Amino acid sequence: MCVDLTCPFCGLEYRNFRTGLGFADVREMLWVDSDDPKEWRYKRRHTVLGLWHAIKIEMWLSHVHHCREGINETMETHNAIISY
Repeated sequence: MCVDLTCPFCGLEYRNFRTGLGFADVREMLWVDSDDPKEWRYKRRHTVLGLWHAIKIEMWLSHVHHCREGINETMETHNAIISY
């Protein structure tokens, strides 16, 4: 599935948005240091890619939120200068 999204504030496309994480980084997040096999998590490719996708979606939403906040702050500063 190809997601065709663009940040409405800065124009960054979702497909070009990078998390800064690699496969090994995400796989390591699933590691549980325990002797109890019940606490172990599967670390197969599908599990790692699913977690990576969830992380990317969270980071994308955060990016859009911060862009919106940055635009709002810029507009408030601009309006304050004009009204001065």
